[in-house]
Amino acid sequence: MEQQRTEGTTVFFTDSDEHITSGMPVFYNPVMKLNRDLTLAVLLAMQSGDGQKPRLTIGLPMEASGMRAARILHELVVPGYLSPDIIALNDLSEHAAAFARKNIAHNIGKFDQALVNVSVDEASTFLRKSPGFSYIDIDPFGTPNPFLDSAAQRISRGGILAVTATDTSALAGTYPAATARKYWAIPSRTWVMHEVGLRILCRKVQLIGAQYEKALLPVLSVATDHYYRIFFLCDRSHAPVKDMLKLHKFLHVCKSCLQLSVSAANWGECPSCGTRVIGAGPLWAGPLHDAMFVQTMRAESKKLDAKTAKELDALLAVIEDECRMDGKNVVGFVDLHELSSLLKTEAQRTETVLAKLGVHACRTHINGHSVKTDLSMPEFLAMMKK
Repeated sequence: MEQQRTEGTTVFFTDSDEHITSGMPVFYNPVMKLNRDLTLAVLLAMQSGDGQKPRLTIGLPMEASGMRAARILHELVVPGYLSPDIIALNDLSEHAAAFARKNIAHNIGKFDQALVNVSVDEASTFLRKSPGFSYIDIDPFGTPNPFLDSAAQRISRGGILAVTATDTSALAGTYPAATARKYWAIPSRTWVMHEVGLRILCRKVQLIGAQYEKALLPVLSVATDHYYRIFFLCDRSHAPVKDMLKLHKFLHVCKSCLQLSVSAANWGECPSCGTRVIGAGPLWAGPLHDAMFVQTMRAESKKLDAKTAKELDALLAVIEDECRMDGKNVVGFVDLHELSSLLKTEAQRTETVLAKLGVHACRTHINGHSVKTDLSMPEFLAMMKK
């Protein structure tokens, strides 16, 4: 049964309102609105500034109902904020492709074949057949693994590869064997499990890109709801690939004093209390965001409808704050509830802790009752006691 829906300012159609599964006739998940909002903000940031803008070609290999493409066209292209050369979208289902054509025509008045191309193919085959794109969006139901090789091959130098993973149970450590099999790493079933999962995903994507001499460096990384989402800037040359691989390390977690430390080896003792640590990784131990890019996204996202702009700004404001510690390669955070349990004291409010620590701490979007800090745990506790 055909359903009319609205997302942002875009009206579109699907033919099912049943429970969300990968086998839906035309897949659409309303929970992923933020995922698509971020796409719009990233595209705006890519095309911002007064100088000569790079050629923008958009590849959407698993587009289902065409919702993402329709929003790009209706909310960015029609108002004149974006001028892509081509938007190529694809789905394995002809039924879904028909809905995509209908949704695009509904939102731009007609189906412009010079601007939009709709194909029916397997996602990796679609990418390999293409000449390449400056923006590719890998947004599957589950793991992105089957599509990473073709995406890494076809993302252009200076382009952005967006990767979503919804198999967070593997990445966050519920099923460690699955993490080892799918992501070649050891997860951490601790308070930092979602940041560890995000960083494990980041390393896996980077390893695939490194095969083609492409350094895929995150400009924005998000762990929210039931998925992880990373946007990678592609730099194609030997030196940045070599530097990138040097930042694939292990995170050591001390359950005795909550100290976190990064090491090239997956063993050792806690530098603060001497207790044997629990290792997680290998993972990406470099910055998860690019501060300038996040600032540009915040500014550009104001062009979207008021509700979407407000929701994006709430998230990006926290991430912009997070960039202060991110720039110091701080990995992980202090969970204030875990800390209160360890010290057998009442948990302090995040705002109170941030006020005490000043420049040595910031918020994290991953956990609302936690702080990132460049202090060791003894230094952290000493500051808290002042």
